Amino acid sequence: SSNDNTYCYFRYTADGAIMVFLNGSNDERTVPVSHYKEVLDIYGYKGTDIIDHSEVELQEGLTVDGLSAMIIKLHK
Repeated sequence: SSNDNTYCYFRYTADGAIMVFLNGSNDERTVPVSHYKEVLDIYGYKGTDIIDHSEVELQEGLTVDGLSAMIIKLHK
């Protein structure tokens, strides 16, 4: 999906999912995770950032710096 120069897509199997979020804007963006409820309800609202291995909580929203990406392995 695309919103406010941000892009999100998922790749998933029965065992798990990867969420890729791209911010094409120069500015930090926060996107409500409700936009991705259909997938997150199945795979969970917690994950691990595969770049820096930090835990990510997706309950409120997802904030990504300008001109950057976040790749999250979702915990089912």
